[in-house]
Amino acid sequence: MVKKSASAAAPGVRRQARGEQRREQLLRAALRIVASEGTAGVTQRRVAREADVPASLPTYYFASIDELLEEALRLFARERVAMLRAAADAFGSATTSARQIPELLASALVDGASDAETAQIELYLEAGRRPALREAVIACLDAYRQVAEAALRTAGAHRPEEGAITFVALMDGLGVTKASGVLAGHSRDEQVAMLATMIRDVFIPYALDDAERDAWDARLGVSRRGPALRPPAAG
Repeated sequence: MVKKSASAAAPGVRRQARGEQRREQLLRAALRIVASEGTAGVTQRRVAREADVPASLPTYYFASIDELLEEALRLFARERVAMLRAAADAFGSATTSARQIPELLASALVDGASDAETAQIELYLEAGRRPALREAVIACLDAYRQVAEAALRTAGAHRPEEGAITFVALMDGLGVTKASGVLAGHSRDEQVAMLATMIRDVFIPYALDDAERDAWDARLGVSRRGPALRPPAAG
């Protein structure tokens, strides 16, 4: 058997690399459209125009516009998960103090790209229509939970696992608020201060020990707590 030389195989490798680059170029173009126009704006012609490629190229790499959109949202989810896991590792380090955590989280939310917030909201909504996307959403939520749990542990919370689910709901809500543009009338420092206060207020109940929490339950007339929120399960 005659083996192909490295030089003979190189053109095929280069073609494959170019193909992967073109494919990613189309996916990122689709994500920009999702962020600016929503998923309804993603069409083959619109993606080709945004990516500055021939109009026929999307159909070469993707069997349908649905496949292109789903792959684009999965790409976003994978990158979001990687970013969040890195943040969780950072919060777990010994250099982060409990006092810094609300400001760090608020700063990350305020300084984050608005396009990313919008794309994430679109991903959540689209997963309600496309079951194939739900595992990507669950991965995102789980990564957020890991960040929240690491932050709560650093802050000295007694029930970080329980508090993390509540915290994820808060961060998603704040992300929607930011994406809506209603915070635009406030300066960057004002936004950070407002969000840090909200985050700190969510932390407080989970900093209570069992005796303190029982005392609050008694004051509120609560005889039995409801079931704790659980992370969503895949499948």
